[in-house]
Amino acid sequence: TANHSKPQQTTANHSKPRSSTKPQSQNSEQKHKMAFFKKLLSSEKATSAVDDDEVLEGRWQEVHGFLGDAGWERPRVAARSEESNRADQGNHIKANEYMDSEHVLNEKAKRCAELLRKSEHAIAYTGAGLSRASGIADYATKAKDSVMKSTTVLKSPLDALPTYSHYVLTALHRNGLLHSYVQQNHDGLPQGAGFPQSRINEIHGAWYDVSNPVVQFSGSLRDDLFRWMLEIEQRADLCLCLGTSLSGMNADRCAETPARKALKGRGQGTIIVNLQRTRLDSVASLRVWGKLDDFFRLVVAHLGIEVSTAPYQLPAAACVGDTEDVFVVPYNDEGALDPRKRMRIDLRAGAPIRVPIECAMNFDAVGEILGKDARGNYKVALKETVKRGGRDHEIYVHRRFGRWWLAELINGDHPRCPLINVDPVVWDAPPPAEVSPTPVGSTASCASNTEDTSSRPTSESEEAEEHTDDDDDDEDLSVSSSSSMSSSGAESAGETPLYIVQAHQQLDAEVGHNQHLWSLRLNRKAATRVNAVTYHLHPTFPKPVIRRTAAPFDFQSRGWGTFVVRAEIELKDGGKVEAHHRLSFAENGHRVKTTPIAV
Repeated sequence: TANHSKPQQTTANHSKPRSSTKPQSQNSEQKHKMAFFKKLLSSEKATSAVDDDEVLEGRWQEVHGFLGDAGWERPRVAARSEESNRADQGNHIKANEYMDSEHVLNEKAKRCAELLRKSEHAIAYTGAGLSRASGIADYATKAKDSVMKSTTVLKSPLDALPTYSHYVLTALHRNGLLHSYVQQNHDGLPQGAGFPQSRINEIHGAWYDVSNPVVQFSGSLRDDLFRWMLEIEQRADLCLCLGTSLSGMNADRCAETPARKALKGRGQGTIIVNLQRTRLDSVASLRVWGKLDDFFRLVVAHLGIEVSTAPYQLPAAACVGDTEDVFVVPYNDEGALDPRKRMRIDLRAGAPIRVPIECAMNFDAVGEILGKDARGNYKVALKETVKRGGRDHEIYVHRRFGRWWLAELINGDHPRCPLINVDPVVWDAPPPAEVSPTPVGSTASCASNTEDTSSRPTSESEEAEEHTDDDDDDEDLSVSSSSSMSSSGAESAGETPLYIVQAHQQLDAEVGHNQHLWSLRLNRKAATRVNAVTYHLHPTFPKPVIRRTAAPFDFQSRGWGTFVVRAEIELKDGGKVEAHHRLSFAENGHRVKTTPIAV
């Protein structure tokens, strides 16, 4: 099975990019670049770069990106082909391959690292080239002497392992430098490298999601995934466009829109990393010619972050008692996230299952669990309807259900459960004080957040109480979290301890069923050590990333479910630390829970 069964183009394609307007306050070089790109974008010709015997010719902006350097050495031909890279999609660019010199590749890696640091919402948009080094074949590689000829021989694409680049993307996400991921591939390798399933939009289908079969070229994208992709597209201010030929797929908007924004002075644009030319080279902010693994080793060195390529250990998914492969999740009998409910999922061999997601092309398909493969993924047989010879036929299709789904479903990280049992066992959740934390639901009805600078309304008496709040917090923390604080060394070194403080108030019934008003802040003495805090909420929130630069670094929100808030704390000494606070709705008050921050 190829990594990229031809995804569809049923939704309208982009019209050619419109001419951009001048951003304000530009120097002469920027004005020159903008004039160049205005003329370029008004032309129907995507690129004028041509080949000679050794190097890639054309405008330097097309070869290196408009944030590149005219003085950089041009990429050299590494492998030749007279074939088009994706003629099946109307892309007739020759499949020649090019490589930057070591010096230029390092310079581009340095600029990529700078753009990642500047970005507020960076995304990855990846194609089959990302997984080429794992041994999975792609469509675009045509040169007989391709530099990407893999020595890995797979009996099946399902045997592939993540590449170094997959692990780098996970490390970027964990360090707050990569926020969303639109994946054209189906292979599950990002998840195998530890990237959260809840942050990956597998827009063209997935091998490890039974509710998301691979989309053929003539098929239709799943409605919910398409809407989510549009949200990612609009939010992105930087796109890492990796290993995709950009042949005109609907999803190419994820690379095209950030590029257009940057030409208008908004955001960092699109970084294209590919051995072959693409139709968007002329609008890339940075154009990199080289192997992804080589490039990302340099990027990581400039960022100074660690990348672990050890086999990813999935979080333990709690089974029911000693019964293996039976789990309890906060979903209702239709597979929708509902913190008020608990549902048992039985994934033992022979258990009957059903696909409950209405917009899935195999909605309501039933089947059974066949067992597990060597890596612990569940093997599933589903009875689905397929069209052959103009008639519908029911056949059994073998699919996989990724092992990484279980921990995320137990935490309620997804609005819908991809599969449920045919006769699900569901019961009411315990009272709030006993409920295991589960995340918020959909943005439409379950979660909201605000830009209020105060964490909650306060009366005069409450303000008086707040003046002594730090002393009380420090005393509570030394008792309840002494083990965590001792590991940070803050108290022993005589430094001000840092911790997150949560307030909570359950709202009246007329405001909304099971609605909670809550806020987070740092202890007030933290102002002596902290410059800024970036809070990362559940991705279903309208604004999942909130940044505060003034003490007490607080914000207020509302919802009906609990989840883990990730906080990135920027210290005055230049350091950065991270903390994870799990919301609690067990009590009402201005300080219902504190989480120490290890420094």
